[in-house]
Amino acid sequence: MAGLGSGGRASALGIEIGVAIVGGLVAGYWADGRFGTSPWLTLFGFGFGTLVAGRCIWRAAQEAAKED
Repeated sequence: MAGLGSGGRASALGIEIGVAIVGGLVAGYWADGRFGTSPWLTLFGFGFGTLVAGRCIWRAAQEAAKED
């Protein structure tokens, strides 16, 4: 996220979090429909997306700490 102002970094982080969580949900929902395992893969996708979002937050916090 180099070269973005603080507002741009916050917007990019928000988009990354949303895409991670919604992407996990959609992938899990699709897999549940394909394999007939409802709701387990949807829950797994949500959990995985949440972990990815947490990693995005962690990375952004580390970058902000480097800048200070």
